[in-house]
Order: sequence, then C-alpha cells, then structure tokens
Amino acid sequence: MSELSRFTENILDSLSEGVITVDKNLKINYFNPAAERITGHGRAEVLGKFCKNICASEACHDRCPIAAVLQQGKPLYDFHTTFTHASGKKLPVKLNASIVKNAEGDPIGGTLTFRDLSALEMIHQQLFHESQFFGMVGHNKTMHEIFDLINEIADSPASVLIQGE
Repeated sequence: MSELSRFTENILDSLSEGVITVDKNLKINYFNPAAERITGHGRAEVLGKFCKNICASEACHDRCPIAAVLQQGKPLYDFHTTFTHASGKKLPVKLNASIVKNAEGDPIGGTLTFRDLSALEMIHQQLFHESQFFGMVGHNKTMHEIFDLINEIADSPASVLIQGE
C-alpha cells in the first residue's frame, strides 16, 4: 500500500460518518470503523459482500442509492432511509452516495457515507410528543391535562372551545 493510500485510509478511518465503497458489482471493498459501529458488522466479514446484504436498507430493494447514482451519473445527498443493524434493530440514517471514477473518468464503483440519526430522532420525538399537541405547545402539567381531555372528547360530536390561561 502506498503512502498516499495509507494516508487516505487513515483519514477515512477517523471520520464519525460511516463510509463504504463498492465496485461496479456493488460489492464492498472498503468499510471504515464508523460503518462497523453503525451497522454492527465487522470490516473483515463484509469485504467482498453485496452492500445491500450489509446495510439492509429499505431503499436497497426499491431504489438502491448506489445503483441509482451509477445509472444517473449524479450524486445523491441527504437521503433519509433506515439500515438494519446486525442485532436486527432498525436505525434511521441520512446518507450520501457518489460515483468513484478511474483516471479516464469511467465509473468504477461508488461511495456511500451515512450518519446514524437514532439519537436525534429520539430527542425529536420526545420534544414533539411531550410538548406539542396538533400545533398547540405546552410544557407544564396543566397543558398535558388539557391535551388528555381533548383526546377523551375527540370522538364526541360536540364543539369545544379552548381559551386562555
């Protein structure tokens, strides 16, 4: 391995985003430590395997991001999907996909970078569900009691007016 290749690999290994590179057949030829952490699969076990079997994304079956990028010739940014961790847990991720070209400019594979959004999504759900109710915002106990009351009477045909303090 050349010094430049080792330098590049060290940079990719230091990133907190998962990085996977694949060849034209969509077989994995690089898998960084963040990709190991996010997917739950070790580098040694995934090299040479199809990326769809490792990421197990819902998008892999309908519209594979890497295949789409290779076909269309345009990168894909901030694509939201889910990966299936080796444990079976579904993880929300945001991914980017791009083409890798040789010196002549011919496509030889693709790169997939992704970030686990689980913690962010959990915080968002907690904030949204605990403090909002159909656009009404309330953080204290009284507001939550009103939200519960609205749910109880929601099936009633009666009109209800909620006002002030």
